[in-house]
Amino acid sequence: MSLPESPADRSTARARLLACAFAAVFALIWHLWVGDAHLNAAEEGYLWYGTWRAGLGEVPLRDFQSYDPGRYLACAALGKVFGSGILGLRRSIAVFQGLGLLFGLLAARRATRCPATLTAIGLVLGFWLFPRHKVFEGTLALCATWAGVCLLEKPDARRHLLAGAVAGLIAFFGRNLGAYAAVGLFVLFAASAWKRRERGWARSFGAFAGGVVLGYGPMLAMFVFVPGFWDGFVRSMLLLLRLGANIDSPWLFPWRLELAGLNARAAAGEVALACVYLVPFVALPLGAWRFLCARADELPRRALVFSGTVLGALWLH
Repeated sequence: MSLPESPADRSTARARLLACAFAAVFALIWHLWVGDAHLNAAEEGYLWYGTWRAGLGEVPLRDFQSYDPGRYLACAALGKVFGSGILGLRRSIAVFQGLGLLFGLLAARRATRCPATLTAIGLVLGFWLFPRHKVFEGTLALCATWAGVCLLEKPDARRHLLAGAVAGLIAFFGRNLGAYAAVGLFVLFAASAWKRRERGWARSFGAFAGGVVLGYGPMLAMFVFVPGFWDGFVRSMLLLLRLGANIDSPWLFPWRLELAGLNARAAAGEVALACVYLVPFVALPLGAWRFLCARADELPRRALVFSGTVLGALWLH
């Protein structure tokens, strides 16, 4: 016989159930609402082409120019269920949107268990996972944040292994994203070990490093077993070193706005967006200072703030 669940356990179970239900319902409604609207031939077409070719047996990076193969192989696999056309691809993307919402809400429930507040957070995150062809970046950021929260709450070997595996798997979808996740989660691991004066930090690091290898296993297997893939990967790295990974764009500060000729609605939207661009300059320094000054017993209670701060600072790149 098992003892009755405590109120805290029941609250946790309800929050998890709400996270799962909201993620699934939002992704479904969003797809039914705008799943057949608009086509970005350049960006969405790039993803569609890569998914289509991967579904035919071609290898990303080796047979066609692409990002890292995770997104194409995953969408091609889901395409066996949802279809290989553009609408089938969008159904596959909706699955990743739902996963991103789930990870975000699982992390957010550390700050609140109130259903109304979690629902509001879910709406913000759901609309943030836009445009649809860039949903992977947001979903992987939320996954890394959730892994960081888990690591700070209970830094045992299993969660170190989980954090490393998350970083490795993220790199399978995007090497730059994997670098952000790996560095950020390592910073959280190192700070936790230092503040808690952990004696078994070497074992924990071994679990973390082993997790990275485990999560990156699909990519390592492709290096070994897919002829020509390593050469394609090296060519893509040389191309990035020559051209860079990002396209430079001015930061959207409010005092740089050009509102001439815009109607009131458009101008209000530009101002609101510029205010959002100011948030990192306020939230991240405060979070970083709080993290540096935090005591060991504060790490579990403020895990969401600390994980979001460290990983958010890296993801700004």
